[in-house]
Amino acid sequence: MPLITLRSGDVEINGIIFDMDGTLINSNIDFELMNRELISCLSRIGIRLPDAEVQRIHENLALLDAELSIRNMDEALSIRTKVRDVLTAVEMAALPVTPFEGILAMLDELLDRRITLGILTRASRGYTISALENTGIMDRIGALVCRDDHADDEAKPSPLAMHRTLELMNVKPSNAIYIGDHGIDMICANSSNVPFIGVLTGSTDIMGWKKIGCEDILVSASRLVTLFPQTSPAHSSLQ
Repeated sequence: MPLITLRSGDVEINGIIFDMDGTLINSNIDFELMNRELISCLSRIGIRLPDAEVQRIHENLALLDAELSIRNMDEALSIRTKVRDVLTAVEMAALPVTPFEGILAMLDELLDRRITLGILTRASRGYTISALENTGIMDRIGALVCRDDHADDEAKPSPLAMHRTLELMNVKPSNAIYIGDHGIDMICANSSNVPFIGVLTGSTDIMGWKKIGCEDILVSASRLVTLFPQTSPAHSSLQ
């Protein structure tokens, strides 16, 4: 089983899971617009979430899930469908997208090392499939778990999302790593006992990572191969 060198020591891995937007692909999803569209959609239905305007999108979705849990099943399903359509429309407006430089070559090298690759994302499946096909990544990925594959409260950062990804890959948490660009990614990894690497290509800079205790940081996921032991420590890209 291949070894990868983290600051905590060497980890035997046979699976690597990636976040998508901001980690593998350069996208411009307008999350503020998504939040406004969510609030507007819910307002038309007659739902007002507490402090919705100052909450982030994933926080409002968690509040919505709690609200829908006390409604009848048919009504909740109808509302979820409307919300998913609104969120997916904002995501689809961000297409086409491009992979970050060096990503495809990095994925190919990992596959050559017989490492199973997966993606765990908070994006919708419709947008995710389009983005992965658009960038040439789809054929390189062995497992995919998206926001709307299961109930909203089971999406990332819920450890259920990570465990489902690992099950699809047939990989144990101790033999996997997760790579992402957002604190939510780190929360999901930590709650699942999966080692985590933060990247600087997305929403979090190096000070942001260090502030929340991320020890392993790469400038880009494309530099992941520098963490394998045959790469000399002087050439490791960990920040």
